[in-house]
Amino acid sequence: MTGVLRALAALSALETVSVLALLINLGTVHDATLARVLGPIHGALYWPSLSRHFSVAV
Repeated sequence: MTGVLRALAALSALETVSVLALLINLGTVHDATLARVLGPIHGALYWPSLSRHFSVAV
């Protein structure tokens, strides 16, 4: 695995953690401040995650 793919794999793992944190927040306390902070973080991690999937598929 190249360095770029390794970095994208790490970002993909972080994106998974961020979406799980958002879902746990939604299913339990639904704290708006936490969602407001985690939402953009998840969004920023989502795009590199997509590029990893497309680079592996090609």
